[in-house]
Amino acid sequence: MMEHKRKMKPVRSVQQKEKIYSDYTRNEPFDKVSHTKLLVKLKAYGIVGEAYEWIKSFLLGKQRIVLGKISSDWEEVTSGVPQGSVLGLILFVIYINDLLDLIQSPCLTYADDLKIVGVLGKNELVSNKLQNDLNELFNWSKKWSTELNLLKCKTMYIGRNRVKTMYAVGNVNLKETIEEKDLGVFVTNDLKWNRQCSAAAAKANRVLGQIKNSFLCLEEETLRLLYTGLLRPHLEYAFSMWNPSTKTKLLLIKFL
Repeated sequence: MMEHKRKMKPVRSVQQKEKIYSDYTRNEPFDKVSHTKLLVKLKAYGIVGEAYEWIKSFLLGKQRIVLGKISSDWEEVTSGVPQGSVLGLILFVIYINDLLDLIQSPCLTYADDLKIVGVLGKNELVSNKLQNDLNELFNWSKKWSTELNLLKCKTMYIGRNRVKTMYAVGNVNLKETIEEKDLGVFVTNDLKWNRQCSAAAAKANRVLGQIKNSFLCLEEETLRLLYTGLLRPHLEYAFSMWNPSTKTKLLLIKFL
């Protein structure tokens, strides 16, 4: 797993933000990577010689699918990087890496997910800058043969009493969202963590119920191992981000 981040600053209570979530096609974006264009980028990054030839042979050529004793015909494959491999993810990151140079707003990317953030200054709206970034994203996607899933591209307005600007990708206006699941954490436009606390507690409760239903009697050490191995990860995942700070949220976690 890889993450790129750039120019991100801590959120201040006095700031208002516009956050745009973008995602690539619902078909696996790794399948859309053009081999020819990827090889061009590898050379541009200085990957030449034996390393280049090795990656080229890894990508190009005929492939087939084998399931048990049944196999498909050999076919030329012109796009896609092998999933489940370390090299496949690295090649995908190399393929989209130059996109970040085109985006002027603070942004975060994780695999095929991209978040662009616009921070409102003193009486100054950065909407034009955000829209220009979206235009760059759209043009880059067309140039490099990738496809945006416009149904999953949304805008989140963070802050109170402000004008909501409409953004578009291509000819499609982005819908507003008030809640998004971002890398397993529920983020809402009020930056409160009620939804995440409830979701984490519900997952942990389900695991606790499974433990109780699976064993008639448990030794203390066995229970401790099951609790720390199966239940606590749900409560501790990204905890530094959403840790409960109110009595209501603390009670949700306390009884677990």
